[in-house]
Amino acid sequence: MTKFGIKFLCGVCVFPMALIAAESVAEEGKTSLLMDEIVVTSQKREQSLRDVSVTVTAFSGDQIQKLGFEGSADIGVQVPGLTVATVSGSPSIALFNIRGINQNDFADHHESPIAIYEDEAYIASLTAANFGLFDLQRVETLKGPQGIVFGRNATGGLIHFITKKPTTDEVNGYAKLKVGSFNQVRVEGAVNLPLGDNTAIRLSGMRGKHDGYLKNRIGTDAHEQDLSALRAQLLFTPQENIEVIFKAHYAQNDNESTGAYSELVSAPTGPNGTGELVGPNENPWGTCNGCDVFGYKPPSDDPLDGERDYEGFLDREVYGAGLHVSWDLDSFTVVSVSDYRKSKKNYAEDAEGSPNPLLNFATAADVETFSQELRANGETDNMRWLLGANYLKINGDYGSKIWDSSNFTGITGTADGLSFNTYSLWSQNKEAVSAFGQIEYDIADKLTAIAGIRYTRDKVDHSWRNTVVLDPFGFFALPGAVTQFDAKSTDNLFDFKAVLEYRPDDNWMLYGGVSQGSKGAGFSGQYQPDFAAAIPFGREKLIDYEVGAKGYLFDGAAFLNGSFFYYDYKDYQAFVFDGLAQRVANIPATIIGGEVELKASPMDGLDLSMGVSVLFEAKAKDVLMPDGVLKDQKMPMAPDFTLNGIARYSWDVPFGLASIQVDGAYQDKVNFAVINHPSTIGESYVVMNARISIAGEDDRWEVAGFVRNFTNKRYKTYALDVSSFSFVQAQFGRPRWWGAEVNVNF
Repeated sequence: MTKFGIKFLCGVCVFPMALIAAESVAEEGKTSLLMDEIVVTSQKREQSLRDVSVTVTAFSGDQIQKLGFEGSADIGVQVPGLTVATVSGSPSIALFNIRGINQNDFADHHESPIAIYEDEAYIASLTAANFGLFDLQRVETLKGPQGIVFGRNATGGLIHFITKKPTTDEVNGYAKLKVGSFNQVRVEGAVNLPLGDNTAIRLSGMRGKHDGYLKNRIGTDAHEQDLSALRAQLLFTPQENIEVIFKAHYAQNDNESTGAYSELVSAPTGPNGTGELVGPNENPWGTCNGCDVFGYKPPSDDPLDGERDYEGFLDREVYGAGLHVSWDLDSFTVVSVSDYRKSKKNYAEDAEGSPNPLLNFATAADVETFSQELRANGETDNMRWLLGANYLKINGDYGSKIWDSSNFTGITGTADGLSFNTYSLWSQNKEAVSAFGQIEYDIADKLTAIAGIRYTRDKVDHSWRNTVVLDPFGFFALPGAVTQFDAKSTDNLFDFKAVLEYRPDDNWMLYGGVSQGSKGAGFSGQYQPDFAAAIPFGREKLIDYEVGAKGYLFDGAAFLNGSFFYYDYKDYQAFVFDGLAQRVANIPATIIGGEVELKASPMDGLDLSMGVSVLFEAKAKDVLMPDGVLKDQKMPMAPDFTLNGIARYSWDVPFGLASIQVDGAYQDKVNFAVINHPSTIGESYVVMNARISIAGEDDRWEVAGFVRNFTNKRYKTYALDVSSFSFVQAQFGRPRWWGAEVNVNF
């Protein structure tokens, strides 16, 4: 751990001492940013956060703004147990990991075991999971299996983004302008327009641009942004007990310069044939000290400073529409949620990040998703119930290509490679039908039992073709490998939940229970010839044994949320990347850990927050190593320890309120691969941010300055070992980022 990290932890250790002052907090004071109660819908009905027997971290729209979250991947910094990796440094693919659970295969057709939802609609495609944040009501991160209420592929949890809805009350809205480092300009805004007593429309949008921060000495800098997004929602209430909301949305990443990595020179000289980094005085490739197979050595020790011969790009469109209908009857409520979403992506990258034509990679995806849920929920004096059914259809066409030149004429281009050129085209159609129910029954005044079950019938139809255009050196000449594969899969999945809640008083809830989440079988997405037996993989199943407690301390001045869990992970769908083979394999795993979140306002104007996540064990068992030996390995992207914190102080000024805020996070060492290559280790790090602002009365306006990563820390966010080609693909977080913003609310 760095010296700065030690100081940060010491500061957090002082946190409980500040709580001693909480008992003297005046009842009247400034509004607390962190202690304002957030209503969540983690059980498909509105509840206070402290009344839900699920480990939930929630942010309000105001908190999201003041923490500087601009994209869906940003929230991980302040959610204990959540880590996020953007594989290519772009929005192309985002990998979300909760409590060590993830699916870190970057093939576009896969679904994550961490489900992403927007306004109760499932975002199935990985290509659409990383998006810009604007005009949000709140974000909820639910940890542990959530399949009963939310459905398939929430094995490890889910993240739910809830947008602000139209209202018939009044005209209102906001406008925001942000400028920052690397010529960043970001504008966003929204307006709510009542159209009578029973109709309203809310229009919102954002536009964000900045230059690339990954320097290229011989070409265009990478990791720029050119993002536009629009959303329109129409509210119609034909009767007092019927609410209809129609939503349409569109987002585009317009030919962003991205798809680039920091090259780390490596060789397959580690234990069991694993990759390890090449030191400055080592020469395993017989070229020069510290050099790759071409005799190239990165020009700088700064991983954000490099040379790349091929300029990668991202073109992506995501658009769709949804309909949410709620009908309140005398004894129950009926809800219908319909959603259509289409995502189209073209992406290419300089895979090794050097000036040599060694290895380039491109993908394309065209995915359509339709989902329909119909449910009813109601309650009596001592019981709450939920019953529903869900239908999901995913149709996708995909392509990928690897080649070794600076020329690119599309996925099926035949004149691109110098020494090799191969591409794959495949389609995958999925259909899932499910039925679910949950009952909460008050056994006694202080004791409640919860039971739920979900059945899902999951069907997958997969068709894959590979074409080897150029391969004179036999890179892809694997004896027994196939170049085409067609198969179908049908799964019957059962998830369950059984929980007891105990409330000793009005401030506290204790809970414990067991739940099971599952994810259906599927097929790997190869970009090279492979063995037919290696392409299919089976279902995975996770059983979660969990206890927790949440409640208020010091007369409501602090809120504590803690849990301990044991995961028995059956047939974990592990992504194995060996050489150039890209496969998913089923292996057993065990994860044991816990989390604590503490928020407090110990004195007038002071807000404090701390989150801790610990994994006592996160083990993938019987992993096939490159030399054929089976070994237990650490789960990928699963740090033993994480810590996040926020300190914010506000004080009165003649024309409003001034605030200063410091927030940050520490992440322990991780390995980014289930085969624990020494080359794919991400060292521990601390990232700190600061913000100072002045706001007018009633928060009508605000002017703020900020700096993110103010120590300019270089920290690894993703790594993929390709030591057979003498390099590791590595991504590093953003450098120091200064900026200012103006916000106006009306």
